[in-house]
Amino acid sequence: MPITETDLVFLESERMDDTAAGGGRMTGNVIADGEENNIFPDIAPTDRVMGRVRLGKIFAANRSADTSLYLGAHLAISHRPADPAVDVILFAPGSWTDTRAEARDYVERYLVRGPYWPGWVYGNHLAGQRAVQLYQLETTAVPEVGQTLVLIQDEGDEEELEQYVRITGVEHEVRTFIDTINGIPSEFRRRVVTLAISDALRYDFAGLEVSRYTSTTARTRLRDTVAAAAAHYYSTRPLAQAALTGERTVWVDTLYGQLVPSAQTETPLVDLDAASAALPLTVSGGNLSLTTSATLSPTAALYLGAGIVQGSLTLVTGATTLTDNSRGDLLSGATVVGAIDYTEGVLTGVSGGPTYGGSKTVTWTPAAAPGAVSLTAGLAVTAETRSLNWTLTLLPIPRPGTLRVDYQVAGKWYRLQDRGDGGLVGATSAHGAGSLSFTTGSVLVTCGALPDVGSEILFFWARAVDTFDRSAGTFDPPKIRATLAHGNVVPSSLDLSWTVNAVAKTASDDGDGALTGDATGTIDYNTGALVIVPALLPAPGTEISADYQYGPPREKTFDAPLREMDGSLILALDHTNLVAGSVQVVWNLLIEEYEAISNVPAEMQHRPLVDPYKTIRDDGAGALVISGGTDGTVNYVAGTLQFLPDVTVSIPWPRYSVEWLGVNGTNPVFRNLFTHFEYQPAAATMPHDESGQVVVRYRTSGGEGSVTGEVLTVAELQADLTKGYAESLIPNATRFLVGGRTYADRAGVLYYDLDPATGAGTLGGGLDYGSGVASLSDWAGNVAPAQSLKTLLTQLQAAIVDETCFRVAIAPVRPGSLSVRATPLLDGAAAINVTADTDGVIYQAGVCDGTINYSTGVVRIRWGGWVNDADLTPEEKTEVWYDAEAVIERNSVDQIFKPRPVYADTVVYNAVGYSYLPLNADLLGLDPVRLPTDGRVPVLQTGDLALILHHHSVEVASPVAGGTVDTTLTGVARVRVFDANGLALAADRYSLAQDTGIVTWATPLDLTGTTAPYTVEATIEDAALVVDADISGQLTLNRTLTHDFPEDALVASAYLFGDLFAQASTPFAQQAWTSEWSDERIGDPILAQYNNLLYPLDLSNASSWRERWALLFTSTTSFRVIGETLGDITDQLGGSGYHDIDHDLAPVNPLTSTPYFTLAWEGWGSGWVAGNVLRFNILPPANFPAWLALTVQPSAPTTGQDRFRLLLRGGIDA
Repeated sequence: MPITETDLVFLESERMDDTAAGGGRMTGNVIADGEENNIFPDIAPTDRVMGRVRLGKIFAANRSADTSLYLGAHLAISHRPADPAVDVILFAPGSWTDTRAEARDYVERYLVRGPYWPGWVYGNHLAGQRAVQLYQLETTAVPEVGQTLVLIQDEGDEEELEQYVRITGVEHEVRTFIDTINGIPSEFRRRVVTLAISDALRYDFAGLEVSRYTSTTARTRLRDTVAAAAAHYYSTRPLAQAALTGERTVWVDTLYGQLVPSAQTETPLVDLDAASAALPLTVSGGNLSLTTSATLSPTAALYLGAGIVQGSLTLVTGATTLTDNSRGDLLSGATVVGAIDYTEGVLTGVSGGPTYGGSKTVTWTPAAAPGAVSLTAGLAVTAETRSLNWTLTLLPIPRPGTLRVDYQVAGKWYRLQDRGDGGLVGATSAHGAGSLSFTTGSVLVTCGALPDVGSEILFFWARAVDTFDRSAGTFDPPKIRATLAHGNVVPSSLDLSWTVNAVAKTASDDGDGALTGDATGTIDYNTGALVIVPALLPAPGTEISADYQYGPPREKTFDAPLREMDGSLILALDHTNLVAGSVQVVWNLLIEEYEAISNVPAEMQHRPLVDPYKTIRDDGAGALVISGGTDGTVNYVAGTLQFLPDVTVSIPWPRYSVEWLGVNGTNPVFRNLFTHFEYQPAAATMPHDESGQVVVRYRTSGGEGSVTGEVLTVAELQADLTKGYAESLIPNATRFLVGGRTYADRAGVLYYDLDPATGAGTLGGGLDYGSGVASLSDWAGNVAPAQSLKTLLTQLQAAIVDETCFRVAIAPVRPGSLSVRATPLLDGAAAINVTADTDGVIYQAGVCDGTINYSTGVVRIRWGGWVNDADLTPEEKTEVWYDAEAVIERNSVDQIFKPRPVYADTVVYNAVGYSYLPLNADLLGLDPVRLPTDGRVPVLQTGDLALILHHHSVEVASPVAGGTVDTTLTGVARVRVFDANGLALAADRYSLAQDTGIVTWATPLDLTGTTAPYTVEATIEDAALVVDADISGQLTLNRTLTHDFPEDALVASAYLFGDLFAQASTPFAQQAWTSEWSDERIGDPILAQYNNLLYPLDLSNASSWRERWALLFTSTTSFRVIGETLGDITDQLGGSGYHDIDHDLAPVNPLTSTPYFTLAWEGWGSGWVAGNVLRFNILPPANFPAWLALTVQPSAPTTGQDRFRLLLRGGIDA
């Protein structure tokens, strides 16, 4: 018989309350249509204050008396609550009989345990705390606001404790700690991170005191989390704009529904780098080798004292060779026996692994991690360009291991990282992949899913030339720096003396500022500053005796001196009998036409446009030595000078490359990048006007004071490791030898005699990363310096860019809150400080032009301004930034963007991001920390069955039997009639002409028990598959719409169950019951069988029950009837009560008073013995369960109702 509307019902679950035991099995209680509180109770006043989520379980059932199919059954929410603070979401259960506690666990599996976080819980933490403190290596990235971590104590044990914590604030600092190694105090540094968390700790967690050892084992482990999104959610969203017949695209207000209430809060972000990120290790020198007897075992680490290039390490001990697999594993053959910390240079044995004692030799290539990524680029994702695959050529070419690519899908950012060989990988393969050519800079990125329209594909990288391995170079012998008590030292008057190993040593100045003798060096006669470079290093604390004469020099200034006929100057001083070698002359120079010299516009110059001064000295023999000009003369006796003040100087000329990055929309995008300096000679003359000036300093014989035996104590040696390079040092990348000792850098502190067993060393000095100067406080005395470099990695001070792309750390961003600062390349120009307006525009005329997407947090800024092409001079069009292909039409005028580059490292931003504070898990009954930060989940996704619905209501005051109602719609899918109290009228009280939309009242018309007026609600609908769901709310369907839908129409995602009818598996016989509910026979087949072909189980949709059944024989004819969830019901069969092979078996379903099934006695074969079992399943039955979540956001009371409607939709065989 055909299925009727009355056969399709919703049934209550076993417990319709919001408790841990709520839900459970299906009952026979029909949920009354339209009755108030038939699933959820009223909203309590405290729900409005605190927020609330309730879970309720129902069953949708086909209760026809036969096994007629209800085809393609699916369930959807057809009407949303009118209250904007209330949302209803549908999701599938884990099983037919699950409870709320099990459903909660299922929902909370949105986030699950991920890999170990590279940090340790610092100190014991007590229940109730709202902060967690960690310590980790300095180079390890700190957790981010909004990130979720999981604390696990005694992982894997029966008493394991677990809590997921969401981070609401992060503070961190590098601290210095002291421990004792072999009785000697030793310093080490760690980053201490304090995390504010959304929920208080529920348990006590045991932590650690800070340790230098990375192999430390802790009771409480810290893990990152990964998204699993176990549950699939369904709900209904309103259209954002009308959709018309023939269209395949509809727009909804959002793809998300509110599963967990949350409160929005603002998080200030202050002075964050636009593109900072830790860089991979880079080679810092040639191969190093260490031979030691220190033990390597699961409890004893081996410290090498320098970083390690991945894949470069080998350890040989006896006949065993251990190798490095580039992934942090130390291998013996193919077996992992240890772990490698490449950054710290530490080897650790794995738990349960072997112990390696005795002598061993470790060989590796040293490495260090540079500073920060500074180059950025972005590709806009539009509806036209949206694709899984993206290509871009990055110039300058990224250094291996530095490129990372960020893209956004469904509001979540995903990252692909170059693993060092050009392969781009994500946290999992599902996140996508890509490749990078180190030859051409070409990048191919394949996203794990289609990126969101309106977002960007962001590229962050460092160029290969940013760092330099200078370990093959040399440096000058270490110097002693000292300053005499008196300045204005008389040339040729200084004598120094000291002892080395009881042997007297001396040195003196040569009258021209140089030291000679047992030490070389220099003296600044004006200040008395000495630089002493001894041939043999004196011991620390050695005293140097200084004898010298001193007195101030004389000075005369000549303002605008007149030139002779040959252009020279003749200057007469106020004194005669000058001291040879004491004459210094300084005058100012003027360089004409700076722009013409360099062909580089001022805004792209590295150096200020400031004219220089020229300084010369006499050589002690009557000549004034002038580099770049003609030497002059000095008459010491007469006190006169003559020289030509016109010279040639070298001007720095910055070189740039112009690179095409691609297009932004339809506009080409170019970048100008500084590459190097060239120096060009230029004419420089002394000004001929009143600004010309010459200053002469000199000495005359007699009148000086004298000092004998002034003591200079040697407390420090200095060595300039980067002499000749305008580069800074990379931390922890320097090792060098002085006087037979090897010094290694650790965070700017120099140590020597490093112990491989502990990593500890003896403090030997400090290192200035900016200047490259090493200052030794402890060294070996009485030996030659014998200086040499082992490792030395340097980097350029800054990268220069004219475009910056980045994303704000927290999104969405409060409109109008973003400000960006940068330092322009033009020296002397004011620092740039721009603010985005509330529309997301970042603009300052001639300075920058950019945008921010407040939803995604993506920022794109070009530094410079638009200029009219027609206004440019021919000279300007020859400048490096100009390219005719970059000219575009803007506002009906041909314009080109003229860059005003900035230092990439200086781009920082301030903003206010919106973050969400999940509410108390105990009050909610769900742990919101394991769900998305804003409590929202996707309810419209690619692959969903979508129903596009429009409900139109007509009010009828007094229906008349046989009368009609025009719904004004055509092609109506269904009609429902409700009375004034919301109760639905039975379907036999009216009929519908679907084509015309005319409703006809029944004759006779019985309205007993109902209240006027009546509402006739007609629905038009389309069903389609969502082939693409974009975060913007755009849904692309696999078929066109057949109706016009107004803006207030709805789009519902449907929980698709399939054909709904009672069905049974084929029974199978088993020799013995093993208590295992297997769907396949266990053991060997037996002769006894049931003939299901001729006598199939007799079922009905109305009484079907999802169950695995076992008929366990107790004799050759009798058996017991056992259900997997119902248990042994032999004594509650009802009906005839027979349970043997001589009678029909028909156990009664007490919910319907009809049999679950009927098994005909004629189907039994012979040969049954006690212990045999017949197994069959009724899976699935003609009903299916679903969970509903009703969420109340903290809000003020509203007049809108929280009523919603469910739609069970399918087809029948008419």
